[in-house]
Amino acid sequence: MDVLLFNPKVDIPLCLVTVVLFIWHFNWWAASGTIDSPVKLMRRLPAARVRVTLLFAVAFTACWYCNFAFWAIYVLVCCFGLIFSIVAGDASGPNMFWMFTVTLIREWAFGFPQLILHPPQNNDTKMVSMPKSEYDGQIAITISPLRPCGEIRINDKKISAISDDGRLIDKDEEVVVVGKRNGQVSVKMVANRQDELIN
Repeated sequence: MDVLLFNPKVDIPLCLVTVVLFIWHFNWWAASGTIDSPVKLMRRLPAARVRVTLLFAVAFTACWYCNFAFWAIYVLVCCFGLIFSIVAGDASGPNMFWMFTVTLIREWAFGFPQLILHPPQNNDTKMVSMPKSEYDGQIAITISPLRPCGEIRINDKKISAISDDGRLIDKDEEVVVVGKRNGQVSVKMVANRQDELIN
């Protein structure tokens, strides 16, 4: 079990590389202009850099204090992803879990500007505009579960998509494209759309 002991020669570079990659990703994301929110990301970028650096500094310090390998955290995340994929019945679960973890850290660092954990409510007091997609209004079929991200098939094309209201959508469900979010096609279940039309 010596391999699980804290090793500065491995853990320090790994932590530094991870922080640098996150900051690079933050810079790219803030400058990309793909966010579907009135939040000005460039204003939040300095604080986001500090927050993610502090997050990894705390994790690194805890590993050093407990004499536990920092790289093992990555292995634990992969194991949780595997469990998630088995429970969800989704073969892409580990990849989806990694993506969700990175997205969650980014959202936390920026103050949840896309409200992924708290989807926008459709009410009269707050309306959130969404960029248009070339597939708006078209019906598609989910070819993997959306948790909340996954893949759909539309016009014989496989496309990455995200559940618009944050709900989990199973495989082989009919969905309708309602716009675009963070560069991905945003969809709702057809039944949800019909309910909205009735109301």
